[in-house]
Amino acid sequence: MLNAKNRLLFRILCIALIAALMLPTLALAADGTGADTEAAAQAEIPAAGSGELTIEERLDELLSTYKQYHLDDPTDEDLLKSLIYGLIAENPELFDYLVDIMVNSYDHYNHYMSDEEHTLAYYPPEYYGIGVQVEMQGGYITVTALFDGSAARGGMQVGDRIVAVNGESVLGMSVEDVGYLIRGERDTPVSVSIERGVIPLTFELMRGPVYEIAVTTDTINGKIGYIAVDNFDDFSVFYDFAMALREFEYNGITRLIIDLRGNRGGEIQVGLNMINQLITESDVEIAAFREYDSDELIRVRSNGEGLHFPAVAVLVNGNSASTSEVFAGAVQDLGLGAVIGKRTVGKGRGQIHMSQSDGSYLIVTVSEVYLPKQQMYDGAGITPDIDVDNRYVPVSVPAPLPVDYDNEQSQKNIAGAEHRLSILGYYDAPTFEGTVNENYTAALSAFQRDRGLAVTGVADASTLRALDDAVIELSKTYRLEDTQLDAAIAWVMTK
Repeated sequence: MLNAKNRLLFRILCIALIAALMLPTLALAADGTGADTEAAAQAEIPAAGSGELTIEERLDELLSTYKQYHLDDPTDEDLLKSLIYGLIAENPELFDYLVDIMVNSYDHYNHYMSDEEHTLAYYPPEYYGIGVQVEMQGGYITVTALFDGSAARGGMQVGDRIVAVNGESVLGMSVEDVGYLIRGERDTPVSVSIERGVIPLTFELMRGPVYEIAVTTDTINGKIGYIAVDNFDDFSVFYDFAMALREFEYNGITRLIIDLRGNRGGEIQVGLNMINQLITESDVEIAAFREYDSDELIRVRSNGEGLHFPAVAVLVNGNSASTSEVFAGAVQDLGLGAVIGKRTVGKGRGQIHMSQSDGSYLIVTVSEVYLPKQQMYDGAGITPDIDVDNRYVPVSVPAPLPVDYDNEQSQKNIAGAEHRLSILGYYDAPTFEGTVNENYTAALSAFQRDRGLAVTGVADASTLRALDDAVIELSKTYRLEDTQLDAAIAWVMTK
């Protein structure tokens, strides 16, 4: 990025360039000799308009006039090169910035990067984190998935809104910037403050290896096969997806939910092969591509070796992009199932990374995708068949059993403590019989430790009051209700 000094310099150079472009016409009018004077006098120079013009209109008018009257008939390419060369000649540090601005302004998918920037962006060095996936939702960095890491073990939940990292507010920061704050060296601590509903919480976590699985499967109600696909990065994703389909078919499961929410894409060939697994007929067009070096469409067709699932729902949201959209759009266009959720990103163009002689990289668009019904979705996204968003709802908390603060070790208090511990998630199998056992003592001790109380394993008056306070706090919180998944379940169950 340019600092303030360089931005000022950039503006001065642009003004100087515009002035330089105007000089030849002005010089002809000033010379006042011979045929040149006559030609200049007869030239119909456009008069300055009274309306306010945009930068684009001003520049277009200027260049058009310049090219029309300059003796050498310069082209737009000539003038563009003059601009770039002139700006960079005395300020070589502007090269990367200006070239990136040039290609990105023309196509926002395109970038120019140094070798170091490219490596950091696409092949980052090994880092360690806490095992969360986050997205921007409603202006907040929101946890959308938990992996095997310290966040899940420490008690963070899907739907938590991250508000600070190591005491530094992250409000207004991008997802990428918050990620940089959370990641770090292995076995180093990081403090993450969140809001869960209206309750603020802070987790003291340890950075470590994060094990992310691209394909996860489950069975819902014993009748629905659920497959969540996090990315399409390599053919192991295709293999895991195909094996999951065959396992569901073997077990007689005919209803399927494929969750692509938050999936930013990956290798298009991986996605095309995965769609093929759902098509039982051969020679069905899955997608078509227009490449940079040809106007003819490259068509991809099925081989007829897929499996038949009569009820398929594909979940998407505003963070589903690229190959995810090809998958969802093909399912929709081919009548293989329904797309449920929110409109997708709308990235229907493919890029390649081209290494330059100096080691830098130019990321350039080389193809665009057409869905089976021949429409492009770039910039528009995939519109779900069923439009539904997730929502936050209050946590349902039952009224706890009564206790007596003055009679610490009574059966009534032990049963009441058991009930409160179970509400708070510390105790899985309460009996409410008012008897002490190892599980009860361990659960109560864990609660006392988390609340900074003396760890006695006994429900004394201070512990009982702290339990009551914690239940009240929980009753004021909100949980993320996956109404999109609920809608998908309801839809496939009707088929």
